[in-house]
Amino acid sequence: MKKNVFLRRIVILLFVTLFVFLSTCFVSATDDNANDNTNLQIGNSDIYFSLKNDYYDLVSGIQNDDEQFATYLTQKENYLTYFEENNIIYDAVNSLDAESLSQEIVIAQSTNSTIQQVYNLKTLSSEALEEFSSTFISTLKENASSSFEDMTFLSEGTYTSASGDIYLYLIFSATVNETPMQLAYYCSIVNGNANMFTLQYLSSASDEEMHSVIDAFSYQERDTTLSFIVGLVFILIFIAILVFFFFMIMKKKKDKDIPVEYNEKYNHFGGFLLLYFVLLILNAVLILFDFITVIAISSVSTIFLVTFVLQDVIILGILIYNAILLWKRKEETPKKVIRNLSFLAIITIALCLLRIVYSFFDSSYVYSTAYYTQEMILIIRNVLYAIIWISYFRKSVRVKNYYGEVKK
Repeated sequence: MKKNVFLRRIVILLFVTLFVFLSTCFVSATDDNANDNTNLQIGNSDIYFSLKNDYYDLVSGIQNDDEQFATYLTQKENYLTYFEENNIIYDAVNSLDAESLSQEIVIAQSTNSTIQQVYNLKTLSSEALEEFSSTFISTLKENASSSFEDMTFLSEGTYTSASGDIYLYLIFSATVNETPMQLAYYCSIVNGNANMFTLQYLSSASDEEMHSVIDAFSYQERDTTLSFIVGLVFILIFIAILVFFFFMIMKKKKDKDIPVEYNEKYNHFGGFLLLYFVLLILNAVLILFDFITVIAISSVSTIFLVTFVLQDVIILGILIYNAILLWKRKEETPKKVIRNLSFLAIITIALCLLRIVYSFFDSSYVYSTAYYTQEMILIIRNVLYAIIWISYFRKSVRVKNYYGEVKK
């Protein structure tokens, strides 16, 4: 009776969690549709704009074969290839007539692991933002110096737009195709994406004029807190169900306690036992490569670096130790392997949860959903790995025969 009540509670909890998840998706969709209609969305990105002057978007115009862009459509494939290779999602000019063209706004959007970790410049502490800005602007200067002639840097720093978003910017003059121009780079990081704005003017423009263009852009920020909580609930329920059924199976098997008779067929190293040994070697090699990669990363915080290194060292040690144990044909081998597998699952869960808890108190960054998903996958994978192979070493006829638990 108690078992039925417990299972019923699990099912109810699953339904409640699913309802919360679906409700969250509905609310999110409603919020997206409630955007100010005066703000136009750039493609499928999270960027919106409401420019005062008339601009012509080359990206959407060329993609949609707009007749206004007839001159550009003659080289459509070249333009589309250029946009794709440079991650350009918006390329706006103030005139389609080459002779009267004087302004251009280009937006490129990209991401990588470092950007995903920063996630949003607004969440960086003042010290972290200053350090990040210094390094980033130095890189911009190097790239600009190698790309343009007659460079003169005019101003640089951070700018907070009218919508409250933070940009790192660099304004300079240069010669482009023998034409003197004034250019500006503005970079924002929002929702784990780096948005690089390039402003080009044939005539000189003040910092205020450049900033006013950036003020026309805003972002639909994604709140990852609720989605993470829902995901965490699902993961915990999933692990609880797995653990529950695992102990139920073990208890049922222990109650029956049916002896396994000696069988010459299973009295050699083979079958799933050999498969487990091969997987141990492969996993050890993969963990070793992962360990080398983690050591080479310098952009993560100390606690993350230490826990990842500790995790890899422990896992690598257990894998090698279990591989050695398998070759020792002793009766206690299965018990030691099971103990090591249990420790592997426990230490992985503990270190993953430690990093997750630390992320809530780390004011330097806002951690993305992708990061939490990675940690959850790691927990699930190690729990499943432990449950599957612990079950095998407890119930396998080959293990009992080969390691002497069943006597001839």
